Amino acid sequence: MCNTLIMYTDGAARDTGDAEAAFLQAKKQGVRTLMVLVGETAALSPPPNAWLSAKPVLVEDGYSGLAAHTPQITQDLCSSCQSISSSSSSSSSSSSSSTAAPTTAVRSDVMLLLDASSSISTSDFKYFKEFVDALVDNLPISDSQMHIGVSEFAEQHRSVSSISADPEAVKSACANSDSGLVQNVGRRTSFAPSIKDAIDRLARAKTYSGRPQAMIVMTDGAPRDRPETTRYFGLAKEAGIQVLMVQVGAMASLLKPPSSWLSAEPVLVTKGYTKLTEKVNTIADLITHSVGVTTSETTIQLSMAGSVSEYDSAKIHQVKESIASATNIGTGSITLTVKAGSVVVTAIMPSAAARTLVDKIESKELTSLGGTTVAGATVISSSSSSSSSSTSSSSSGSSPSASSSSGSSSSASS
Repeated sequence: MCNTLIMYTDGAARDTGDAEAAFLQAKKQGVRTLMVLVGETAALSPPPNAWLSAKPVLVEDGYSGLAAHTPQITQDLCSSCQSISSSSSSSSSSSSSSTAAPTTAVRSDVMLLLDASSSISTSDFKYFKEFVDALVDNLPISDSQMHIGVSEFAEQHRSVSSISADPEAVKSACANSDSGLVQNVGRRTSFAPSIKDAIDRLARAKTYSGRPQAMIVMTDGAPRDRPETTRYFGLAKEAGIQVLMVQVGAMASLLKPPSSWLSAEPVLVTKGYTKLTEKVNTIADLITHSVGVTTSETTIQLSMAGSVSEYDSAKIHQVKESIASATNIGTGSITLTVKAGSVVVTAIMPSAAARTLVDKIESKELTSLGGTTVAGATVISSSSSSSSSSTSSSSSGSSPSASSSSGSSSSASS
């Protein structure tokens, strides 16, 4: 049997001594003690770790956002009971604040830290906001997967969106005319206050040990507070947070950050903010992989000209590069298999990227891959949806589509 006490509150206990004695007595008797903190005020005054069996669930957007957190609260409650049945009896009297990670879909938390200094022009800031919307659309944000928050920085730090499982709420917060993304939060660029805030917010969101978390800094410059930036990036990594960066513009790409700051190589957008949205799938892919989210695997059947013998390793690489360029993902995310005169492409990418490739072929915007004519494309399977089909008929003589029939074949994968 699992005995659990779960408390909902928007404040802090005034009878601290009595409250602590009661919580410890409950835990001593084998009762799991959980708490949901509603509103920013409650989140700023969390209870001592010793009171609870797991870190409290935070609902920073108040009672209006409580219903949206029901799946998370339910999962934490179930995980609490699972940990009782799978652990030794001594765990019931432990005052540890961490619990075993749920065996169901793993949730992750991501903070977007956006440069809002005066170096960004009005027109570029418009492209920046469009990119943020597109990025949110391309991330697997949901109660059971990724939760995301947004802040911006320059001389000052501004919180734009609390960490949320609702992509529309995040986009709405960013678009809000009063509290959303604003241009020019100061002339100088200081990273440290925003990094520190992200560390604090991610720590409050971490409801169990081992929960994947990341922060991604997007900037067109270098920090003026370099020593403090180095310190806080180090603290973030010590806390298990994946630290990522996107550098925009020719100047930013010349100012490569120290490797000790980051968990992966930065994404470079050297042609500036006008080209940022074209990199959205690459950046979304970087974020999802950093927190261990597996993007859906989609198999696309391409009807292409030529014969199997023409598809040597060099040709396959050319086709890969063409697909990567058309969908803005890395070639490492694409596996090609060549059979019966056609190419079957299995690509691990955001769903929008697979759709983009098929749409471009259907509309005749894309008529060749690797210098070879492509006449049609069909989505034949996807791990994230029921069977679907998008077919383009050939307007010229081409090889038949791939099949499972026997015969000579060549393949390559990466």
